[in-house]
Amino acid sequence: MKPSTLFVRSRTAEASSALAFVLAVSMAPTVSAHTTTSDIAARAVSGSTAAQPSVPSTCVPVPAQLSASNEVFPAATEAAAPDTARIQAALNQCAGTGKAVELKASNGHSAFLSGPLSIGANEVLLVDSGVTLYASRKPSDYQVSGGAKCGTIGSSDNGCKPFIALAGSGAGLMGTRDSAGHQGIVDGRGGQAMLGTSQTWWQLAASAKGGSGTSRAPPTEAAWSPASSTRTSA
Repeated sequence: MKPSTLFVRSRTAEASSALAFVLAVSMAPTVSAHTTTSDIAARAVSGSTAAQPSVPSTCVPVPAQLSASNEVFPAATEAAAPDTARIQAALNQCAGTGKAVELKASNGHSAFLSGPLSIGANEVLLVDSGVTLYASRKPSDYQVSGGAKCGTIGSSDNGCKPFIALAGSGAGLMGTRDSAGHQGIVDGRGGQAMLGTSQTWWQLAASAKGGSGTSRAPPTEAAWSPASSTRTSA
């Protein structure tokens, strides 16, 4: 098992900045107390080469309890993403340890469904080979309190939280790849309709781009966001 750039399936068809960021985060030393996310992003944008990372030891393993069918879960599961709280609880517990919250396959299951997550200082969210972390399709899961309505088009774009936010120095998002080429995946499900609508995140962004409004989708300023245009693999 070796470190790998995460395979990322995104939601919308906008900016490339998140591509540099996710590549940098997955390729740079992820638990260095002296490496900030800003430093990592700057190195990626400038084209400089980051050091090959090593997979950190596991702080807390989180076993998969779900299986997806064509990127979709049963309606009740989609309505209330069941893995948000337990992944975030593990991240809160492991912040500052220099270790990883490891998303693992278990008992034939290899899928996680989550709303927004925040990775703290000096810790890594590690997606094992063959495991997929799916983003919630429910816009209200990303709603910023007091902000514009997430999942709509309007004059401002301050209504949505990112799916994955790097919240401190040494925060990291990594995946592993096995000898057969299977990779850890983060899937924003951009081609799937937002819950309660017939419109996808990609279509929302395209509609905003074609008009005078701004799409209220999760922003691109985080380590990786469902509103990025990135789709990348090692």
